[in-house]
Amino acid sequence: MQFYRVPQLQAAGCNVVMWFDATIQIKSEIFMGHMADRATRGQNFVVYVQDRATRRADGTIASEALRSKYGKYGGRQGPAFGPPQHVTEQYEHYLSSGFREGWFRNESWYNQFKGTELNDFKYGLYITCMVMFDLRRQDTKTFLDCWWRENILRSTQDQVSFPYCAWKLGIPIRALPDAEDPLGGAEDNANFHKLDHGM
Repeated sequence: MQFYRVPQLQAAGCNVVMWFDATIQIKSEIFMGHMADRATRGQNFVVYVQDRATRRADGTIASEALRSKYGKYGGRQGPAFGPPQHVTEQYEHYLSSGFREGWFRNESWYNQFKGTELNDFKYGLYITCMVMFDLRRQDTKTFLDCWWRENILRSTQDQVSFPYCAWKLGIPIRALPDAEDPLGGAEDNANFHKLDHGM
């Protein structure tokens, strides 16, 4: 995930990257150009809030950490997904380090970055299957180092470590949907459709 260290991206002079996991099917031919335009205007850390209908969309890492005890992170989907990971302990470590849910609510940038009003209670937890990063910025590199370290040291549950790194570094996350992309959520929108893992 330390994209700025990848020799091929350096050689290509890549300034902005889009992280997609294997669950994403791009639907719009103008999507990448649209995201590049966002980067040109200074946007960074662009990602959808957690909004799955089957999950409690409350914007908290606590609810995601609790869910992670089951399914692939809990070692319940067979050996292909690896052994159980200790995501609850990871969250407890974050709390002991000073992390607090909703830390961003009093920040001057919050209303500008939270996206649509519907995101008000979802902001704080993000679907990390699609994230845009501006590699020209030092805060991006520092964030990617933190996110990588947490995925190596704690668990591969990157939806838990992503908001922790944002808190630790004081980085505003630009949430979707927003005024530019108001329709749909992380599961299905004008730009892409998200499949289930293992499909």
